[in-house]
Amino acid sequence: MTNVTLPHTLATLLQAGRMQDYKPLGADTPQFHLLLEQAQQELSKGLPTQKSETFRFAKLQNVFQQELYLPEHRANMEYLQLPFLGYKLNKNETYTLRCINGKYIAPENERLVRLPSGIVYGSLAKALEELPDLVLPYLAHKAKDVLEALTTLLSEDGFFLYVPENVVADKPFNITLVQQGPRPLFVNQRNLILLGNGAQAQCNLSEHSLSEVAFVSNATLECILGAGATLRCVTLQNVHNRTTLLNHTYAQLNEKAQFYNNTITLRGGFIRDEVVVDLGGQYAELNLSGIALVDEGQYIDNVTRVEHRVPNCTSSQLYKTLIDDGGEYSFFGHIHVHRDAQKTQAYQRNANVLVNRGGIAHTRPQLLIDADDVKCSHGATVGQLDEEAKFYMLTRGIPQKEVTRLLMRAFLQDVISEIHLPVIQEQIETLIESRLKGEKL
Repeated sequence: MTNVTLPHTLATLLQAGRMQDYKPLGADTPQFHLLLEQAQQELSKGLPTQKSETFRFAKLQNVFQQELYLPEHRANMEYLQLPFLGYKLNKNETYTLRCINGKYIAPENERLVRLPSGIVYGSLAKALEELPDLVLPYLAHKAKDVLEALTTLLSEDGFFLYVPENVVADKPFNITLVQQGPRPLFVNQRNLILLGNGAQAQCNLSEHSLSEVAFVSNATLECILGAGATLRCVTLQNVHNRTTLLNHTYAQLNEKAQFYNNTITLRGGFIRDEVVVDLGGQYAELNLSGIALVDEGQYIDNVTRVEHRVPNCTSSQLYKTLIDDGGEYSFFGHIHVHRDAQKTQAYQRNANVLVNRGGIAHTRPQLLIDADDVKCSHGATVGQLDEEAKFYMLTRGIPQKEVTRLLMRAFLQDVISEIHLPVIQEQIETLIESRLKGEKL
């Protein structure tokens, strides 16, 4: 690698493309070989640097200069040792999926569950083995940088969800992603969600780090939505400050498909969430929203790329951030309305509040419009809490800390209201309240 110094435990791996005894997902599948070869070619370019527009403030060299190891997967007994994490949902109210250090964890006979409705969920590696004709046509996203190439070369597993045509999942899917271990790990994971025409599903994802060591989690999620399909995703990020999350989400929307994606970042040292959406069918609808609470020593980065390729599609983005003293946040949002995408409606907003003057916010919304019959807008703000509202509440005898908490909570409310499932919305509200009070989550 030419642009950053990598720990010696990974240097040999990256020069060769993969370790001799490390078997990447799909290595036995001829159709997947081209993707592996493309990923190996991508490695020669080195990790993205701050010269890249979307990585301008992301100091990846600091992340990869630390000593990291690839995970050594143990038996599925880990499944029994995992404590309760994520959303508080009764087992009867949800389908449960768990990954530890990039590997899907479940009793052997439950690694790929097939429901009477035709829904299939579980291990991506197992799905690739048993359902190659279903998985392979979609597990083929070409990496556009080294980080994504690494998820192709180093992922051994991940989670998989398939909802067939016109099936509405009767319960949400509760997906927990965990890093744990005695030494610093570099975890790579590849995930896939497929929804047939007219299918509907709700996915509640949560990310956690359990051991007090450094983790770098690098994950790619591909979401393919058939015509008229609806996918709602809520992601909760609650990892300790020695954890790095590098998430890449790709969604392909066909005609009249709907994709709602909400990300709540409570804690984390270095988090970069990139969402790329291709609206390729008319009347498709996209809603992206997120909240980030950024404290001292934290760096949070939201990157969105929305491609309007055909007429009559709608996209909306709303990201809000509270940045405390010593925290740093970056937003880069790009909307491209292609030449044939007439009647497009695209909206983008990023609002940031500096709770203390020592916080830093970078915001760069972008619109590229090649069509002439569209309704598009974007906006970004960086400021502080409303001084007039603060003064009014103080004169009514409300304590200073409570005033600040109430104003921060009100600032985030319109994003919280985007969460569709009431029980999840209530739990997110409780977690945010606790976080704003400075309580340990």
